[in-house]
Amino acid sequence: MGKRKKHYISAHVNKRKKSDGVYGKLEIGMQGVLITHDRGKENLCRNDAFKILNYFADKWYGTVKGEKTLSEKPGATVVSIDEDVGGSDEEDIDAALSKEVDCIKDTAHVRKRFYAVKSGCNNVVFIKTFDLKPSNFVRRVIQTIAAETTDDHYDADIPAARGVLRIHPVDYSCRATMSEINSMAKRALPQLLGDVEQRNIGKESFLKEYNVMFRGRNNNEFGMHIVTDAIVEVVKDVAENWRYNCRSTDIYVIVEIIINLVRASVVENYARYKKFNVRELFVERAMKKCGNAKDGDGRKEQQQEKQEQYETVKEEKKQNEQHQEQEQEKQPENQHEQQYEKEEEQKAQKLEEK
Repeated sequence: MGKRKKHYISAHVNKRKKSDGVYGKLEIGMQGVLITHDRGKENLCRNDAFKILNYFADKWYGTVKGEKTLSEKPGATVVSIDEDVGGSDEEDIDAALSKEVDCIKDTAHVRKRFYAVKSGCNNVVFIKTFDLKPSNFVRRVIQTIAAETTDDHYDADIPAARGVLRIHPVDYSCRATMSEINSMAKRALPQLLGDVEQRNIGKESFLKEYNVMFRGRNNNEFGMHIVTDAIVEVVKDVAENWRYNCRSTDIYVIVEIIINLVRASVVENYARYKKFNVRELFVERAMKKCGNAKDGDGRKEQQQEKQEQYETVKEEKKQNEQHQEQEQEKQPENQHEQQYEKEEEQKAQKLEEK
């Protein structure tokens, strides 16, 4: 038989799956980080997100180490090949070789702290986390990025992130049904709101008020008002001290539905930190670093003053126009009166002449 044709070979090669660094799909119980990005920039977003998350995780929690090797495991014994052993030497040598291979595999295996998971919708990347609480981790990341140059926790070596937009933690998840949402809220909200309350003990400006932010992606079964009402009713039962305020911009209960799964978490200082938009935080950080933040504020004040001057001039001009219109309306009446007076004077002069 001759050689296979080229199109058969190419078709066979194209069937092979290419690894893009994404493993599995979203499932119930996954904890992690939900990140939004620009259209068509998924790979850039994923790479930048891994850079930032790994940088902070390695800095705060240490680098990820591999699992213990066979020699480090309790009760394990390693047989050296060079030792003189009696009996069946071949079996002992084979056992020693197999154990050495297992040790090499164990040392080569390193567990990662973050994994990318297919989100199932466009412009969204989900990164699964291990051995850390997403809400606390994301809060520290955002605070560090937005820190002033004079703060103690300011970090000048943070890697830039051009492809990352908003970053939201995911602490709890369930199926997209009302019964599941209610049960998840009863489990999650007492703990999450309690953590926020503990972090703000002693602050006079702290108010036990929250808002609900809902976002549905590839799901039309639930609306904002339905989910918001359900969360408010649950909070009334499990956390009576907290009050719902639709105008609050500080503490948010974030509920996001992706296809048929619900993701929930609680964040604080949401408006202060640009709604957790990492790109905007990096822009503000660069302005502060270059010393242009004050200049920018001065420009804003100048623009406001110019706008106020323009509005005052516009009002004065409008008032002048109205005054002129009123005078023009009165002018015909005055002219008629003047003509009538002139005619009367002329008549009186004619009578005198006669």
